[in-house]
Amino acid sequence: MQAVLLAAGECSRFRPLSDGMHKCMISIFGKTIIERTVENLKKAGITDIIVVQSPGSNIKDALGDGSSSGVNIRYVVQKEAKGMGDAVLAAEKYIDSSFFVLNANSFEVSEFLDDMRSKLQDTGAGKVLLGKKTDMPWNYGIVVLDKKVSDKVVDLIEKPAKGEEPSDIRLVGIYFLPKDFFDYYRRVKVHQYAFEDALKLYMSENDARIVITDKGTPTMKYPWDLFNVSDILFSSMKPHISKSAKIDKSAKIEGSVHIGENTRVFENAVIKGPCYIGDNCVIGNNSFVRNSVIESNVLIGA
Repeated sequence: MQAVLLAAGECSRFRPLSDGMHKCMISIFGKTIIERTVENLKKAGITDIIVVQSPGSNIKDALGDGSSSGVNIRYVVQKEAKGMGDAVLAAEKYIDSSFFVLNANSFEVSEFLDDMRSKLQDTGAGKVLLGKKTDMPWNYGIVVLDKKVSDKVVDLIEKPAKGEEPSDIRLVGIYFLPKDFFDYYRRVKVHQYAFEDALKLYMSENDARIVITDKGTPTMKYPWDLFNVSDILFSSMKPHISKSAKIDKSAKIEGSVHIGENTRVFENAVIKGPCYIGDNCVIGNNSFVRNSVIESNVLIGA
């Protein structure tokens, strides 16, 4: 199977952290978000990846062709920010079968793909969506479910008015689509939300199903969403102190803490986990660090 990673656009709501780059290139816990997404795609058995990027993007410089990670990555450019549908269309020349579509910052993707593939095999549906219950359906794209088949999606309503919600299931933003989805996209009017219109057209003529997950589905819409991302990464982080790190005997390290290569922790410093401290950092005398993500080459304290 193939996957299309959407990594184009200005990410204006993520500024200033996204200035000069796509937000998926932000590094956290020593790796960029898109690196984590690629790793999790491989974990799910997907190694043929197409990245859609903006003109002048540096993503290819960071990821290369993917051979060092055991995947094959190809790149296409979305010349203008014309919406999600136009971005997916840019990848069409490399699509040779059914494929997944997801944002490049969907780093927890392996949590969901197996469930979506199982749904595909069990139902024979041409398209599978990922959904999640919400208490605020008026803020999201909400699915309309078939009255007889509980997992069949027959329509989508974007941000329905309060009291008029067709369900409490919102779209998460990971899609499994057939190759002929492009034919449906060409049948709708081109505009910012043409992708959603093409989804609706497909549903009106074909079987589309949904997987409703209760697993965490982190978003990266605003800079402060990185706090949620770090919480997820902390939950799976194993304590580790690099052999090349130098820790003064008077320093105290408590809880789940990662300390990277060549990092120095000086006298009477206290580090309370969860904490991630990268490579080549200096934690100065009497410093107190807790519940923090410190990337590489950072000096804390005198």
